[in-house]
Amino acid sequence: MPSCGVIAGSSKETPPGEEKLVAKFLKGTGATQTEHGDPLGGSTAYRLCVWDDGPNLVGSYLVDRAGDLCSAGSADWWKSIGKAPPDGKGYKYRDKDLASDGISLILLKGGAPGRSQALVKGKGSGVPPVAVALQGTTSVRLQLIGDDAPQCVEAIFSDIKKAEPDFFKAK
Repeated sequence: MPSCGVIAGSSKETPPGEEKLVAKFLKGTGATQTEHGDPLGGSTAYRLCVWDDGPNLVGSYLVDRAGDLCSAGSADWWKSIGKAPPDGKGYKYRDKDLASDGISLILLKGGAPGRSQALVKGKGSGVPPVAVALQGTTSVRLQLIGDDAPQCVEAIFSDIKKAEPDFFKAK
């Protein structure tokens, strides 16, 4: 996926516990809804992995399968976008309680080449910090992996916009 970006950390004005993570994967190679796995049926868990320019995994964020963490009576975190699988456009995850490593939103949208996309947002003290580990790196690799999905979303960013101990941004 050629057009993407990652922002991790907090600015000097951000109070502790308000850390943020944004990972954007835009203009993807193309995907259908089923190539993202099946989070609605409870068979797919997702992990966002952040790698430095070497072989080092510096951050890992896990979003469990549907129903794994949802409390009784709560609304489902995963929803189909558009029609029900396999004819929908993708999936959307929303968790205001930030129960899975601080992740609040995942958007997986299929589409023709150049039109598919993925977005991961997290916030709060549950977001594992990665900005310090990325100091001095010349690139960062992101992977959004569904444990039983046939397609992994991956991108490498070498345009480092800002790299400070408490904030990292690359495109």
